[in-house]
Amino acid sequence: MINALANGDARVPLAKVMTLANALGCDEKQLFVLVLKSWFGSEFVNTLESVFKDTLASSNEQTWLSFFRDLYGDNLPELNQSLRRRLRLMAGLPG
Repeated sequence: MINALANGDARVPLAKVMTLANALGCDEKQLFVLVLKSWFGSEFVNTLESVFKDTLASSNEQTWLSFFRDLYGDNLPELNQSLRRRLRLMAGLPG
């Protein structure tokens, strides 16, 4: 099966993408987009991304998310009152 997937003779079942991403240790979203493109084509997936882009994070928000993911890895703390207060102080906003 792995050879068939690697050679393009078979496609990853959509229901198995997340499990496969976890097993491979890769980004779930990126793998899911690649699998969607293998099933439906790049043009269709690009259209979906365009239609739903307003519901996704902006490029600035994506940069912030990437920073926090790099900073905390898989141990992202809960955004509780204490952490909110500290972030407001660092940003110079009223607490």
